[in-house]
Amino acid sequence: MCRKLLFLVVAAGFCLISSARAATIVWVSDNKTPAAGVAADQAWVDLLTAQGYTVDLNFRSQQARTLDATKIAALNAADLIIISRDTNSGDYASNATEVTQWNSITAPILMQIGQIARNNRWLWLNTDATNDAQPPAMQAVATSHPIFSGVTLDASKQISGVLTTNSSFASITAAGNGTLIATRADNGQVWIAEWQTGQVFYPGSTQTAGGPRMLFCMGGTAGVSDGTYNLTPEGQKLFLNAVRYMVGSGPTKAYGPTPADGAIVTDTWVSLGWSPGDFAVSHDVYVGESLQDVTAGTAGTFRGNQT
Repeated sequence: MCRKLLFLVVAAGFCLISSARAATIVWVSDNKTPAAGVAADQAWVDLLTAQGYTVDLNFRSQQARTLDATKIAALNAADLIIISRDTNSGDYASNATEVTQWNSITAPILMQIGQIARNNRWLWLNTDATNDAQPPAMQAVATSHPIFSGVTLDASKQISGVLTTNSSFASITAAGNGTLIATRADNGQVWIAEWQTGQVFYPGSTQTAGGPRMLFCMGGTAGVSDGTYNLTPEGQKLFLNAVRYMVGSGPTKAYGPTPADGAIVTDTWVSLGWSPGDFAVSHDVYVGESLQDVTAGTAGTFRGNQT
């Protein structure tokens, strides 16, 4: 029996926005590396990359602990900045000037770590206390928020099993001048909150949001500045919805193919699937025995268009 090697490419057939591109996410981390040699928070980066985002790792290894004009310009050029749980909060708030520099960043910021949001760090929440916990459920507050798209809420507007391990929470139940999106169902502490550009974070805070801001407590706490991936499937939906919301759109390219990219399929037939790019009305499908032909869309590899 002769088996042929087939290649599949799915391309956006038409874009509503001609300048659409993959959003660039700057990943800010202290890069704690376990004995295996892989960064503790690498799974987050892998997930975002698989979704079609471009992840900038130039701030991956403590480069963001101090800022200068060049670094600030690079951060402001991003579509989104994610502050990993793999950060030591005190190293990102050593003085008032540094705090103001961070809060003045105009790019959207998605914060994973509750410690940095405190009133003795970046002054997003009016508390200096934190705790590590794995709440049994999340209580949705702003239930119509896009972050809950496709997420199952029970009769009490709760989501069970969002985290697989402890994460760090600020010990407060109010989001100040921000919008409280979700809390811990067990004690009402802030889990997800957001602030709009120009908002003072809470009455008495000396800091103003230079761009959209969201606190979404996640990332493991097995060790100091751990940051390992710790979301259940429902938690992952929330996270990806949050990313889409903060960048203003989702991926522009088709992503998440089934079978996975690089997979070897020995069956004589297979069902093909993918997740669509957010700007695409349809996708062209190319299948062939030559990766070069498939990539170029030549030699009869075009197989049809899928809406």
